[in-house]
Amino acid sequence: MIAEHASRDDVLKGDYDLAQAVGSPIIFVDGAQKVSITTRGENVDIQITTTQMLRGFAKMPYYNYNFAGDSRTASGIIHRSQSITEDMIVTDLSWDPIGSDAGCPDWLQFIPPSTLIVYSDGSLSPSGAAGYGFTVHQNGHSTCQGARRLGPAEVFDAEAKGALEGLKAALRLPSSDTQRIVVCLDNIAAAQCLRGKPSDSSQRVFATSQALATTHRKTEIRWIPGHTEIPGNEEADTLAKTGCAQSEPADAVPTLAFLRKTARQRYRIAVQAWWDASAPDKYQSLTLKFPSGCPPELGLPRTMLHHLLAARTHHGDFADYHERFQHDDACVTCSCGRRKTPTHLFYCRKIPPRC
Repeated sequence: MIAEHASRDDVLKGDYDLAQAVGSPIIFVDGAQKVSITTRGENVDIQITTTQMLRGFAKMPYYNYNFAGDSRTASGIIHRSQSITEDMIVTDLSWDPIGSDAGCPDWLQFIPPSTLIVYSDGSLSPSGAAGYGFTVHQNGHSTCQGARRLGPAEVFDAEAKGALEGLKAALRLPSSDTQRIVVCLDNIAAAQCLRGKPSDSSQRVFATSQALATTHRKTEIRWIPGHTEIPGNEEADTLAKTGCAQSEPADAVPTLAFLRKTARQRYRIAVQAWWDASAPDKYQSLTLKFPSGCPPELGLPRTMLHHLLAARTHHGDFADYHERFQHDDACVTCSCGRRKTPTHLFYCRKIPPRC
């Protein structure tokens, strides 16, 4: 995360939480020369041009940085016990992460083998069925896994439920009392809710996960990039799709996210049905849709917008308009000889076309 022309006091706490969730430090760029890199408990100011810094760091995915464990820099690994110096941070701006471990966060490669790593994922089938899957890895092998379908829900809810069930499964293992547990999921919104304030949807799931993590005291929530060939994450993704294919639980209740989506869909359907039945004939002939936001035509120059609105409403210097209101002195034909219709302006041979 890069904060240009900002100090540490200018960055909101939510930005720090987000950076920590994805395992990225915040890089402060002051003016054109001074660069400050902040990780947990370590600050350093280095002298390098902004152009060099951006050119070098642009080659590195931001998830290659880490707050809690070892920190990957352009020159290699810095341990928390070491003090960060300029030569440790910027020595090779041409470093490129593309290789055999491309897409795998560096902190994940340096986790002790005995650590319990929970990979969880959520999925939504084309038919709208939501499911989750999880797998718990230790010493490079899957020790347990699970998958299940939810009731009426969204992917966000499935991600949250998968993380909770994966954490529960890890806590049931005999070694969980003494081992660190890292919950990895590829949905950054769900990861933030697990680490901070729960969302309205699946609030109980998030609160339960936070309570279990607090009780265990060695549980971390981490975001990882999806579909980057991380074995555990790919396995969880497959399990989540398997969960979608299962039967819906009998006691399932819809989540708030699902209800909100359903309400929006029904609103759009009702509005479209009303518009199809009530839209003026002149609007229907132009196949005008009911506006769902700011119409893009409002960005036109005022002269163009005037002609467009006049053509839509049929209120303007048109033959039908003058005849309707008996404007006997009005000219109802264009200088080209054709009758003035609402759309004649767009096809008149005397008006050059505009690209």
